[in-house]
Amino acid sequence: MGRILVAGVTEETDQIILVNWFKKEYGEAAAERLHHSPNGGHRSKKTGAKLKMMGTRPGFPDLVLYLKKGGATGLVVELKKAGQKPRPNQFDWLDILESCDFQVHWCDNIEDVKQIFIGYMDEAKK
Repeated sequence: MGRILVAGVTEETDQIILVNWFKKEYGEAAAERLHHSPNGGHRSKKTGAKLKMMGTRPGFPDLVLYLKKGGATGLVVELKKAGQKPRPNQFDWLDILESCDFQVHWCDNIEDVKQIFIGYMDEAKK
C-alpha cells in the first residue's frame, strides 16, 4: 500500500479537481471507469440508514478506477487533507481491496495523486 503525502481547502475540492483532470487527461471513456461512493457528508439518520441497507459501508475509499493493469484489478485512492491519515475503517478497506489485487494508495497531495494515475494509466496501455 503506497502512501503519498492532497493539499487543498477540502478533500472534496481536491477530489473534484482530480476527477476533472482525469477526465480531461484520459477522456470520457476512461472517466466512466472512475467511481466515487458518496459515503461522506452530512445526512439525516433516515437517509443514512437507507444507504446502509443499500450496501454503503463506512470507510470505503474515495476513488476506485475499475481498469485492469497487469496483475492489478484496478486502482484505489483514499484522499485526505494535508497532514491527515485514514481512519482505521479506511485502512481496513484498503487492506481488503489490496487483498483483491487492487493497487491501493492513500494520499494528501493532489500532484502526487496525479502521478499515481499517470503511472497506472501508462501501465494499463501496455
